[in-house]
Amino acid sequence: MLLLSVIYVILSTASVVLAAFDPGVKTNLAVYWGQNSAGSADSQTRLSNYCTDSNINIIPISFLTSMNAAGGQPVLNVANQGGKCTTATEPMKCPEIEEDIKVCQGKGKTILLSLGGDRGAGFNYADEAAAKQGAEKLWKMFGPDQHKNDIIRPFGSAVVDGFDFDFETEFQNAAAFAQGLRDQMRASSRDKTYYLSAAPMCATVPGSGKSVIERVLDQVQLDMVSVQFYNDGNCDVTRNFNFEAWNTWAKTKNTTFLVGLPASSTAARSTSHVAPEKLKDVFGKAKGLEKMGGAMLWDASQAWANDKYHVKVKEALATAALARRHWDVRTFELDG
Repeated sequence: MLLLSVIYVILSTASVVLAAFDPGVKTNLAVYWGQNSAGSADSQTRLSNYCTDSNINIIPISFLTSMNAAGGQPVLNVANQGGKCTTATEPMKCPEIEEDIKVCQGKGKTILLSLGGDRGAGFNYADEAAAKQGAEKLWKMFGPDQHKNDIIRPFGSAVVDGFDFDFETEFQNAAAFAQGLRDQMRASSRDKTYYLSAAPMCATVPGSGKSVIERVLDQVQLDMVSVQFYNDGNCDVTRNFNFEAWNTWAKTKNTTFLVGLPASSTAARSTSHVAPEKLKDVFGKAKGLEKMGGAMLWDASQAWANDKYHVKVKEALATAALARRHWDVRTFELDG
């Protein structure tokens, strides 16, 4: 019986060190890259520099803010890294990001392209048919390379692992667009797994259909949701967080939710930031929830500027997961 318990712990603990997103563990860590919210000229470096960090599993590139600029060009806003993309008179190309996506994926990271942000107004479609055509266009731009000269591919031959919805402005026919993406993924998933995610505010009410994100949550199957438990006193992680409500919703949708946190006191409202020594309490409360799959941080620049806050988050997740496993072992022994 003791041997079985030891084997159980070893097998369970092994999942903590996996690199890519794994819906079966509670230690996934997503860290947004692209917006340089810390604000200084050197507080955000190239994407590949963050992929050497074994604590990170998922990196959403933020943000693609439009699909319909002049000439049908996409608009990618990656703050201080945007100067490395060519635009102007030729189709957008971001060769360094192309290279870095491949490097990151080679290290097992899940790389998503996040759509929207607070300036993502370039995604409206007149009807569902147009929205699905828009999804097909996005897929051709950032999905598997179809080697056609008439397709704009900002990341060249690099293929992202999926897309993230983080819309904070209105988006007509968003659910049809998201479903169109899901359909494209399913049709192309023989050799590769693709993911669709969203980043709702914690006060979002699935089922109401009032906001862009709510409509997507209601109508489209998502692989994960990174819930922003910050900037809202009604459900802020430091006050009245609603982990249980999101766990209940995630069970009905058979998806995973991540606990979204600001990576420093300047990444969101200062009252939303969780001090490192209190992280274990936050994840201790979430560890028993079936559909809690880890954490999300906004953003990489803030985490690195804040004494590598993401490392402390990962440690707290691992501690909570291990405590949960110890309980499972005791239960296993009693049942055995």
